[in-house]
Amino acid sequence: MWHFINYSHKCLENPSPLDEAVESFRSGIHLYGPFFEHVLEYWEESKRMPQKILFLKYENLKMDPKKELEKIGLFLGKPFRNEEDLEIVLKKCSLERLKNLEVNKSGSLFYGVPNNSFFRKGIIGDWKNHMIPEMEERLDKLTSLKLQGRCLEL
Repeated sequence: MWHFINYSHKCLENPSPLDEAVESFRSGIHLYGPFFEHVLEYWEESKRMPQKILFLKYENLKMDPKKELEKIGLFLGKPFRNEEDLEIVLKKCSLERLKNLEVNKSGSLFYGVPNNSFFRKGIIGDWKNHMIPEMEERLDKLTSLKLQGRCLEL
Protein backbone atom coordinates (compact mmCIF):
# COMPACT_ATOMS: atom_id res chain seq x y z
CA MET A 1 0.00 0.00 0.00
CA TRP A 2 2.89 2.34 0.82
CA HIS A 3 4.32 1.88 -2.68
CA PHE A 4 0.89 2.33 -4.26
CA ILE A 5 0.10 5.55 -2.42
CA ASN A 6 3.48 7.07 -3.18
CA TYR A 7 3.46 5.97 -6.81
CA SER A 8 -0.14 6.85 -7.60
CA HIS A 9 0.26 10.31 -6.06
CA LYS A 10 3.51 11.26 -7.79
CA CYS A 11 2.44 14.86 -7.61
CA LEU A 12 3.16 14.84 -3.87
CA GLU A 13 6.36 16.71 -3.16
CA ASN A 14 7.18 14.64 -0.09
CA PRO A 15 6.29 10.97 -0.31
CA SER A 16 4.97 9.32 2.82
CA PRO A 17 7.85 7.99 4.95
CA LEU A 18 7.72 4.21 5.44
CA ASP A 19 8.07 4.43 9.22
CA GLU A 20 4.94 6.62 9.38
CA ALA A 21 3.04 4.21 7.13
CA VAL A 22 4.06 1.27 9.35
CA GLU A 23 2.89 3.05 12.48
CA SER A 24 -0.42 4.00 10.86
CA PHE A 25 -0.89 0.38 9.80
CA ARG A 26 -0.09 -0.86 13.31
CA SER A 27 -2.61 1.60 14.76
CA GLY A 28 -5.34 0.49 12.37
CA ILE A 29 -5.36 3.91 10.74
CA HIS A 30 -5.48 2.84 7.17
CA LEU A 31 -7.29 3.81 4.01
CA TYR A 32 -9.35 0.60 4.19
CA GLY A 33 -9.55 0.28 7.96
CA PRO A 34 -7.82 -2.11 10.35
CA PHE A 35 -6.12 -4.81 8.28
CA PHE A 36 -6.10 -7.67 10.75
CA GLU A 37 -9.77 -7.31 11.62
CA HIS A 38 -10.69 -7.50 7.92
CA VAL A 39 -8.46 -10.50 7.27
CA LEU A 40 -9.69 -12.37 10.34
CA GLU A 41 -13.32 -11.68 9.51
CA TYR A 42 -12.89 -13.16 6.03
CA TRP A 43 -10.83 -16.05 7.42
CA GLU A 44 -13.53 -16.94 9.95
CA GLU A 45 -16.32 -16.60 7.40
CA SER A 46 -14.43 -18.73 4.88
CA LYS A 47 -14.29 -21.50 7.48
CA ARG A 48 -17.97 -21.07 8.33
CA MET A 49 -19.17 -20.79 4.70
CA PRO A 50 -16.52 -22.33 2.40
CA GLN A 51 -19.05 -22.52 -0.43
CA LYS A 52 -19.42 -18.71 -0.32
CA ILE A 53 -15.96 -17.38 0.55
CA LEU A 54 -12.64 -18.59 -0.82
CA PHE A 55 -9.67 -17.45 1.26
CA LEU A 56 -6.42 -17.30 -0.73
CA LYS A 57 -2.95 -16.11 0.18
CA TYR A 58 -0.73 -14.28 -2.29
CA GLU A 59 2.29 -16.30 -1.24
CA ASN A 60 0.48 -19.55 -2.10
CA LEU A 61 -0.55 -18.13 -5.47
CA LYS A 62 3.08 -17.32 -6.20
CA MET A 63 4.48 -20.64 -4.94
CA ASP A 64 1.97 -22.94 -6.66
CA PRO A 65 -0.19 -20.99 -9.09
CA LYS A 66 -1.64 -24.09 -10.76
CA LYS A 67 -2.88 -25.54 -7.48
CA GLU A 68 -4.43 -22.23 -6.42
CA LEU A 69 -6.02 -21.67 -9.83
CA GLU A 70 -7.54 -25.15 -9.65
CA LYS A 71 -9.01 -24.18 -6.25
CA ILE A 72 -10.52 -21.05 -7.82
CA GLY A 73 -12.02 -23.06 -10.69
CA LEU A 74 -13.59 -25.56 -8.29
CA PHE A 75 -14.88 -22.78 -6.05
CA LEU A 76 -16.57 -21.11 -9.02
CA GLY A 77 -18.08 -24.42 -10.12
CA LYS A 78 -15.98 -24.34 -13.28
CA PRO A 79 -13.18 -26.87 -12.80
CA PHE A 80 -10.55 -26.98 -15.50
CA ARG A 81 -11.14 -29.76 -18.01
CA ASN A 82 -7.49 -30.19 -18.85
CA GLU A 83 -3.97 -28.95 -18.26
CA GLU A 84 -4.01 -26.90 -21.47
CA ASP A 85 -6.95 -24.76 -20.30
CA LEU A 86 -5.22 -24.21 -16.96
CA GLU A 87 -2.03 -23.08 -18.72
CA ILE A 88 -3.97 -20.67 -20.93
CA VAL A 89 -5.57 -18.97 -17.94
CA LEU A 90 -2.27 -18.83 -16.07
CA LYS A 91 -0.62 -17.16 -19.04
CA LYS A 92 -3.46 -14.68 -19.58
CA CYS A 93 -3.48 -13.74 -15.87
CA SER A 94 0.28 -13.46 -15.45
CA LEU A 95 1.57 -10.27 -13.89
CA GLU A 96 3.95 -9.68 -16.79
CA ARG A 97 1.16 -9.93 -19.37
CA LEU A 98 -1.28 -7.79 -17.39
CA LYS A 99 1.21 -5.05 -16.58
CA ASN A 100 2.24 -4.87 -20.24
CA LEU A 101 -1.27 -4.41 -21.63
CA GLU A 102 -1.53 -0.97 -23.20
CA VAL A 103 -4.50 0.00 -20.99
CA ASN A 104 -2.42 -0.74 -17.89
CA LYS A 105 0.60 1.15 -19.18
CA SER A 106 -1.19 4.36 -20.06
CA GLY A 107 -4.78 4.38 -18.79
CA SER A 108 -6.23 5.50 -15.51
CA LEU A 109 -9.09 4.05 -13.53
CA PHE A 110 -10.41 6.87 -11.40
CA TYR A 111 -9.39 10.22 -9.97
CA GLY A 112 -6.36 10.26 -12.24
CA VAL A 113 -4.74 7.25 -10.54
CA PRO A 114 -2.71 5.59 -13.30
CA ASN A 115 -3.48 1.92 -13.96
CA ASN A 116 0.22 1.06 -13.87
CA SER A 117 0.31 2.03 -10.18
CA PHE A 118 -1.54 -1.23 -9.44
CA PHE A 119 1.42 -3.29 -10.71
CA ARG A 120 4.79 -3.60 -9.05
CA LYS A 121 7.28 -6.44 -8.84
CA GLY A 122 4.95 -9.29 -7.97
CA ILE A 123 7.49 -11.00 -5.75
CA ILE A 124 7.36 -12.30 -2.20
CA GLY A 125 9.52 -10.66 0.45
CA ASP A 126 10.48 -7.38 -1.21
CA TRP A 127 9.52 -5.63 2.02
CA LYS A 128 12.93 -6.74 3.34
CA ASN A 129 14.53 -4.25 0.96
CA HIS A 130 12.64 -1.36 2.55
CA MET A 131 12.00 -2.06 6.23
CA ILE A 132 14.55 -1.83 8.96
CA PRO A 133 14.69 -4.71 11.48
CA GLU A 134 12.88 -2.68 14.15
CA MET A 135 9.87 -2.18 11.84
CA GLU A 136 9.85 -5.88 11.04
CA GLU A 137 9.98 -6.78 14.73
CA ARG A 138 7.09 -4.43 15.61
CA LEU A 139 4.95 -5.81 12.79
CA ASP A 140 5.80 -9.42 13.68
CA LYS A 141 4.78 -8.83 17.31
CA LEU A 142 1.51 -7.23 16.25
CA THR A 143 0.80 -10.03 13.77
CA SER A 144 1.43 -12.69 16.43
CA LEU A 145 -0.82 -10.88 18.88
CA LYS A 146 -3.66 -10.36 16.38
CA LEU A 147 -3.57 -13.92 15.00
CA GLN A 148 -3.02 -15.69 18.32
CA GLY A 149 -5.21 -18.78 18.56
CA ARG A 150 -6.77 -18.26 15.11
CA CYS A 151 -4.98 -21.08 13.21
CA LEU A 152 -3.95 -18.59 10.53
CA GLU A 153 -0.45 -17.66 9.44
CA LEU A 154 0.26 -14.64 7.29
